[in-house]
Amino acid sequence: MRRYFLLALTLLLAAGFAAAQEKAKPEKAAPSAAADAMMEAWMKASTPGEAHKLLAKHAGVWDAEVKLWMDPAAPPMVSKGKGTNTLIFGGRFVETRFTGDFNGQPFEGIGYMGYDNIQKKYVGFWIDNTATWFMTSTGTADKEGKTWRSSGEVSDPMTGTMKPFREEAIFETPDRLVSRAYDKGPDGKEFKSMEITYTRVK
Repeated sequence: MRRYFLLALTLLLAAGFAAAQEKAKPEKAAPSAAADAMMEAWMKASTPGEAHKLLAKHAGVWDAEVKLWMDPAAPPMVSKGKGTNTLIFGGRFVETRFTGDFNGQPFEGIGYMGYDNIQKKYVGFWIDNTATWFMTSTGTADKEGKTWRSSGEVSDPMTGTMKPFREEAIFETPDRLVSRAYDKGPDGKEFKSMEITYTRVK
C-alpha cells in the first residue's frame, strides 16, 4: 500500500508541476491593429501597379549612338554602344547593362529604374567605370509612356560640389528611343550635354 501511495503522490505532484509550467507560459499575443495596418501599407507599397507596366517599353536589346558635348560650343564626341534592358523582380525594376567606348576607352555602365509607389515617381540609379560616384534621379512619364522626364544631382569633379541635371527620353516609335541629358556650363546656362539614340535590336 505504501508503494502505491508514493506512486500516486509522485504522479499527483508531477501533474501539478506540469500544470503550473503550462500556466506560466506567456499567452501568444494577438496581432495588434497597428501591426495589421503596417502590413497592409507595406503590401500596398510593394505591389507593382499600372505605372510599372510602362517599364516594359524599355526592355530588350538596343543599339546606341552616343553624342557627348563637353563644351557646348564644340562639336560632340560620337561613339557607339549597346544596351541590354531586363525586367527584374516581377517587373518592379528595369536593369540596364550598357557597353561602348568613351574617349577611345572601353565603357561599362549599370543602371536601374523603377517606380516608387510611396513617392509616386520613377526613380533611377546609375554607376559606370568612368566615375567613383553614382547618379540618382526621380521623374515622371506620360500616360502612354512615350515621354519620360527626370532630374537629380551629381558630383561635379570641377567644383567638388553637387550640380543639378535633367534628362528626357522620348519614344519616337516603339523601337526608337532618343534620350537627352542637360547640364549647366560655367556661365550657369543650361546646354545639351548628351544625346543617345537607341534602336531596338530585333
